[in-house]
Amino acid sequence: MDTSLEQEGIRSRLQQVLERLVDQGTTQQAIAEVVGVPAQYLSDIKAGRKRVAELFARRLAEGYKFDYHWLMTEEGNPPQFLNRDIRASAPAPRPIHLPLFDHPIYGQPQTLTEWNGALVELSGAAAAQAWAASEPYIVRFGKNDTEGRLRQNDLVLVSQAVNQKAEIQVVRQRKQCFLARRTPDGTLRRLANGQSFGPPAEAVGHCVGIVWGVL
Repeated sequence: MDTSLEQEGIRSRLQQVLERLVDQGTTQQAIAEVVGVPAQYLSDIKAGRKRVAELFARRLAEGYKFDYHWLMTEEGNPPQFLNRDIRASAPAPRPIHLPLFDHPIYGQPQTLTEWNGALVELSGAAAAQAWAASEPYIVRFGKNDTEGRLRQNDLVLVSQAVNQKAEIQVVRQRKQCFLARRTPDGTLRRLANGQSFGPPAEAVGHCVGIVWGVL
């Protein structure tokens, strides 16, 4: 185990980043995939069994859009998503352009044949949420939610990280994906018609929120 003060400081900052990403709905497995390492490697780093290498820091910072120098040395700017209350003086996150779909999907959005090339530009707080999401995309909701919380043509930001605590989930059943609400008893019900999903269904993402966008 590497217990040097330098590595302990790096691991402490890394832990802040990982905890905040998980709070936002990203899984450790998804983080490992972004960096290109096994999930166990990430666990070994957190436990001090492996050093935080510069290449790892660069890939993590590139994947989640922050200054890797801060992770390695505490110099530079910390990731903006660490602060829940972003100050007015803080630089705004860069706009991001996300693929737009008429239904939830599973997989890398821009490689799917059903994507017609439409993009939605997000800025401000919505962009910050999108940068932190896993394989994000936008769904244009097709009809009013049975509970009236989503309206037809609302733009929904979706992360493909599984978050069991999220109210609205993306559920995959027989190779089709649907937006569903998790009820207090754990049942998943389709937003469009209130239909319950049977055991073959699996959660493959969640709704981060409704966003404003520029088409």
